[in-house]
Amino acid sequence: MEHETDNIIYLPNGELNAPYLLANANLLLKEGDPQLASSLFLLTTKTKNYAHCGFYGLGQCYRHLQKPDLALDALRKAFALSRRAYIAIALIQALLECGQFQEAEQTSLSCAVEFLNDTYASEQIRGFYQKAIQSQVSTSK
Repeated sequence: MEHETDNIIYLPNGELNAPYLLANANLLLKEGDPQLASSLFLLTTKTKNYAHCGFYGLGQCYRHLQKPDLALDALRKAFALSRRAYIAIALIQALLECGQFQEAEQTSLSCAVEFLNDTYASEQIRGFYQKAIQSQVSTSK
């Protein structure tokens, strides 16, 4: 017997309904259940067109669960799949949280050029670049 949820979770062609899963995962994350949200994000990592969204969401879940190394891994995968400004911002922030200040500096520089026309992203990246520089100076003293 087919479950009623099968009609929602799967598209008529048999593929996962990734937008539906992502919307629900984001709701769960917003409501404070990153553990359950991560299971939905994990499903979307297996889809062709939405894998970057799944890895990005996993990164956000891991940040909420205070697992910065796992968050960084997931965000690196997301950025490798799709070079988008919002993923770059989360990636640089995760690098800083993991204490990888030199890589955060280098990533900030390359992303500043790549997302030059995105005012919001440019401001965020500039701030992260400055924080990476300051952190390197602080740790070298």
